[in-house]
Amino acid sequence: MKKTCAVILAISMAMLWAGGCQEEQASPDARQSRLAAAENREQKTQFQHEMKKRDEEIKNLNTQMQTEMKKRDDEIKKLNSQIQKRDEGIEDLSSQMQKLYEETNSIRKQLWAEIEKRKVDVNNLSKQLAECAQEKQAAAEKAEKDMKQSNESAEGIIASLIKETQELKTENAQVKEKLSNCEGKK
Repeated sequence: MKKTCAVILAISMAMLWAGGCQEEQASPDARQSRLAAAENREQKTQFQHEMKKRDEEIKNLNTQMQTEMKKRDDEIKKLNSQIQKRDEGIEDLSSQMQKLYEETNSIRKQLWAEIEKRKVDVNNLSKQLAECAQEKQAAAEKAEKDMKQSNESAEGIIASLIKETQELKTENAQVKEKLSNCEGKK
């Protein structure tokens, strides 16, 4: 475009200079008309050539723009798909956490019921020991044996409950970390 303007300006100046310095000739109008016509043809050709270049550039830029837009649209679709999969994973993890929580509560209730039952058993055994003086020695040994077994069972149950609780805490922490990672990526 700059070249075209420069050429037009140069030709115009040349025409002014040539027209101002020449002496009047017999037919200056015809000569000037032919010169102007030749210059007009040349300028028209250059202008058409420049326009053709610009049209090709615009066409290429439009093609590139459409290609880039298609790539971006594909990328957006891919990211939306990944987000949907992560959301589904989070929902699954939440569901699993809820089930684990319910199971833990159920086990906890069962353990407390068992502990209460054992306490009642221990109280009954203590009453029987007080009432039976003759069987005191045999009953005391048996009660001691039962108490040891009860304590071992309770300790085993409590130990496994503590272990399960620790595992659940660890798993909950991992799930929370995954959940926060997923939320961070959104």
